[in-house]
Amino acid sequence: MVVNAKDASELKEEKKYLWADTYRPVALKDFICNKDKAIELQHTINEDECRHFIFEGQAGVGKRTMIWALLREAYGPDKVQARDECKTFNLKVYSEL
Repeated sequence: MVVNAKDASELKEEKKYLWADTYRPVALKDFICNKDKAIELQHTINEDECRHFIFEGQAGVGKRTMIWALLREAYGPDKVQARDECKTFNLKVYSEL
């Protein structure tokens, strides 16, 4: 599938008006779901004890949104530059019978 610049701009404009994108939390204090995890991350940042984090969960639960809010909180909203990439990993599962 080939996407030209015109199609890409139309998709971006279309995505801009989705409800989830419009009301997406931008700060950790704005989270309603997973608020306990957001507050825990906020305390970790405020205490300067940031370590490595692994975010896991089903698609659509807010992992990426929480990561972006975490980065904005830690480094400031003007310093965060991120690009959205998706990589697929094919894992082989071996089972012993």
